[in-house]
Amino acid sequence: MDWESIGAGVGYGVVAITVIVVTALVVTLFVVSIGGDYHGPTEVDPYRRDDDPRLPRIDE
Repeated sequence: MDWESIGAGVGYGVVAITVIVVTALVVTLFVVSIGGDYHGPTEVDPYRRDDDPRLPRIDE
């Protein structure tokens, strides 16, 4: 093997590792950023009226 093919192989390897690391970082940051959006409601819904005794109950 000559130095040119060795350098090309190392270059392709570095580019491949860089693409994998950047993709993993982007996916991780995306998952972390939307992580709080899927935990359900954290406070009482002000429009929910199930507990108001003045309203008739609708049993489903």
